[in-house]
Amino acid sequence: MALSEHEQRMFEELERELLGEAKQQYQAARGGRWVLGLLIFAAGLAGLVVAVATQLTVFGAVGFVAMLAGLVVALGGNSGGKRFEADTTPAGAGPSSSPKSAKAPRAERSGSFFEDRWDRRQGN
Repeated sequence: MALSEHEQRMFEELERELLGEAKQQYQAARGGRWVLGLLIFAAGLAGLVVAVATQLTVFGAVGFVAMLAGLVVALGGNSGGKRFEADTTPAGAGPSSSPKSAKAPRAERSGSFFEDRWDRRQGN
């Protein structure tokens, strides 16, 4: 069942609003991870300083691991393993309406970049 033009406009507006809210929530959560990561990193750095002062290797190893964990939390920071990417394609616009589709389709790729480059040099 096709939507009327008014319903399509309403649907697109709702979609834009939800996308804006999702981006705000994502950015707020990312900011919290930044702070947590920096705190863990600072604790690891303190552990390294203690290790140098007391000459205990155990504190140095724990501090180093804590610093790495802090960097992973601050910079990596997503629990799903996938970055937040929203599809900004308007509703009803499929792949056929994109400007990239106007180009001629490329030949099927054989595998790696270097193999393709070699084939082009050989005239294949």
